[in-house]
Amino acid sequence: MEKLKKPPIGARVTHANFGAGTIVASDDCEVIKKHFDRSQDWRDEYFWVKFDDGYINGWSDTRHISYIPTPQEKVEAARKVSKATQTPAALAWDRSGHRFAGPAISYGAKIFDAKGDLVLDAGYKTAVSKFVAWHKDGAMLKEVWGGSGGSTYADSIGEFKNGRVAMVLSGSWQINRLQKDIGNAFDWAAVPNPCGPAACTGIPGGAAWVALKTSKSPKEVGAFLEFMAQEANYSEFVGKTDNIPAHAGLAKKGVNYATATPAARAALGVFSSGVANLSPVAFQFQGYKFNRAIMLPTVARVTQAIVGEMSVDEAFTKIGADMTDAVKQAQK
Repeated sequence: MEKLKKPPIGARVTHANFGAGTIVASDDCEVIKKHFDRSQDWRDEYFWVKFDDGYINGWSDTRHISYIPTPQEKVEAARKVSKATQTPAALAWDRSGHRFAGPAISYGAKIFDAKGDLVLDAGYKTAVSKFVAWHKDGAMLKEVWGGSGGSTYADSIGEFKNGRVAMVLSGSWQINRLQKDIGNAFDWAAVPNPCGPAACTGIPGGAAWVALKTSKSPKEVGAFLEFMAQEANYSEFVGKTDNIPAHAGLAKKGVNYATATPAARAALGVFSSGVANLSPVAFQFQGYKFNRAIMLPTVARVTQAIVGEMSVDEAFTKIGADMTDAVKQAQK
């Protein structure tokens, strides 16, 4: 059995059954003190993990648990790939406040205050600062964010499939595009979201069928939704369209993506397994009716910092002012 060396305290790890957790010192774990033989504490082959639901345990082999890189570690790894392959840049993120929110929450952004109102904090500013710095030092491909004005959306997949960037941050809805457009041109793979000090999260999203009360055919609409809600039917639909299931039972069982390429099938599996690690803040953000009040100013002001029109501090202040004004306008 291959032993995994003791990771540093505070490191984030992932387990197939329990999701993401944090390495903790055994002396800090009341559960370990009570239920485990103290002679086991901090032997080289043991380490202890506190999961987000409070479950604490230890493993001694690499088949059960793996280390999750931090955002900075992924940047550095991408730099090495970029240099070795002579790719223009290491990374690119979709030009979207929605995409930006995941790393921001992972860096500790609360997004909401105790009253449920939008708030900017140190975690959000950290994400802004690092993102701008990665553009300044050449890690990020400047054209994706710097190539558009205002809050216009721009994806990073086009640059990726053209071989101009080693790694991108994008959504699962692009998997079909990747398998169709790239084909056998080069190998590609999806990896889990990196772990910041607070989370290892993306932002949930997706499409949905919705029954409108104004429908002229309510019985037919109801029958259709009832049909699609049946697990077997929904499974077939998701499997044929290469989508991630929103059905909890089906997500646990897994989907047969019969027509997907091996790379796409593996990528869908990575995204599906990542659902368990989504932060509660991410779900709250996705469902918040005024989320564009923070998303759109983030894109516009961060871009201005990237291209040198203002400092990070100025951009952060502008995001806050724009956000407050947007919420007030929306509430009228």
